[in-house]
Amino acid sequence: MAISIATFIGCSSPNEEITATSRQEQTEDPAVKSISLELKEHEDLSAEKRIELYKKLKAKQPDGYNFNDENELNRYGYELLWDNKTEDAIAILELNKAEFPTSSNVYDSMGDAYFAAEELDSALANYRRSLKLDPFNYNAIDQVLLIDNIKSTGNFDLLKNPELVIRHVDHSYDLVMPAQEYKDDLAQLADVLLAVHPAATKFSSKEEILAIVAAKQALITDSTIYAEFLWHCQEIIASIGCSHTSSGSFYQTSAFVPLDRRFPVQTRWVKNELYIVDDLKNENDIVVGSQIESINGVEVSEIMDDIYNHIITQAGIESTKNRFFNTWSSTLLAFSLGMPKSYQLQLKNHDGIYSLNNPKRFGPFSDPTIELCQNDLCLEIIDTTTARLTVSSFVYY
Repeated sequence: MAISIATFIGCSSPNEEITATSRQEQTEDPAVKSISLELKEHEDLSAEKRIELYKKLKAKQPDGYNFNDENELNRYGYELLWDNKTEDAIAILELNKAEFPTSSNVYDSMGDAYFAAEELDSALANYRRSLKLDPFNYNAIDQVLLIDNIKSTGNFDLLKNPELVIRHVDHSYDLVMPAQEYKDDLAQLADVLLAVHPAATKFSSKEEILAIVAAKQALITDSTIYAEFLWHCQEIIASIGCSHTSSGSFYQTSAFVPLDRRFPVQTRWVKNELYIVDDLKNENDIVVGSQIESINGVEVSEIMDDIYNHIITQAGIESTKNRFFNTWSSTLLAFSLGMPKSYQLQLKNHDGIYSLNNPKRFGPFSDPTIELCQNDLCLEIIDTTTARLTVSSFVYY
């Protein structure tokens, strides 16, 4: 079993100078150069010329660069993709596919690039090839379903707004692995974070991180499902306090929760109180605006403490946690409560217990009071003394 962790140098200590050299020094052999950095230094060349350079360097200096690391070209391809250089990204990722033809991840990345270019047939072919190599590639499973949905409905708006469709299949979220494997993986996750992260103990000590691991291991039983294991991993990663270190997009994590296990109403956390803001067509007497005091007998304050320990933010910034929770509350509440088959609410100033029906729809919650930035950088003048700057793209940042 493997958990992929994306760790970026953006969380390094402010007095640590991060350069191409320091990244090179992170390779196993300092004498081996980064091929992706070499190609980036020649971005004045066309993608075709950069590929020629790659092949020339590999022929002349096979041991001089880390040609055996598929992540090098993969990262470079995504950087181009995020910088809206889609054609260049496809060319680089196609090169990576030719270099590593048995890698599921390479085909998955290729699918992402073709999907971004709206070349759905090519994207579908690559996702399907990725799944042949790794049947548990849940991103590829979701993307295949999404593309099939687009093709069958003709709704091409889903290309830009994939959250409009419920991208859930049986992800084996209730898959049960041997308890010792779960425990070993949690320990390995912490070991890797402490070994490679440039600021792993900036906000939590090594002892605190290992204590969290021990506490999570103690919760593992022979009936622990994969989704619960994933939730444990989330807390360990969050303890680092780095917003650039995660297990991937929360879209993928959210996809593990079946629709019938999600918390059936949309909520909003405001001034330490939890309110219902959308009944999601629950077809009961729930009143929008009601305050929730407990769920399945657990006080809301206890639930929120647990959830906030799992939300990844820079230095544990609470306002970011608030925003994240209000976007993903239906999924986060389900994770925290152990994905129960039913939900009962105690509401403030209401007698009795409210039993909720399964949700009829689901998606990340968009706050209508907040204008979304559609570009990499937005500047909004609110009044004569206040302005709001939004940086939407990590690459731009």
